[in-house]
Amino acid sequence: SGLVITHILVPQQTGTSDYCAATDEEGLLDAQLRLDLICVGWIHTHPQHKCFLSSIDLHTSVSYQALLPDA
Repeated sequence: SGLVITHILVPQQTGTSDYCAATDEEGLLDAQLRLDLICVGWIHTHPQHKCFLSSIDLHTSVSYQALLPDA
């Protein structure tokens, strides 16, 4: 058994050199509901930094995992 990734949704975003935020989270949720999708995780980059999980990344990941054990 496994998961098949069928869609990647990219929300509208705003950001600076050290900050990024989705600007239309309602639209993202709307698309997930309309397409009957479940969210198993999220990705983003930290330009000009080594690979790491920030505290915000860790807290966001915990939220996904609490809602969906496969995340």
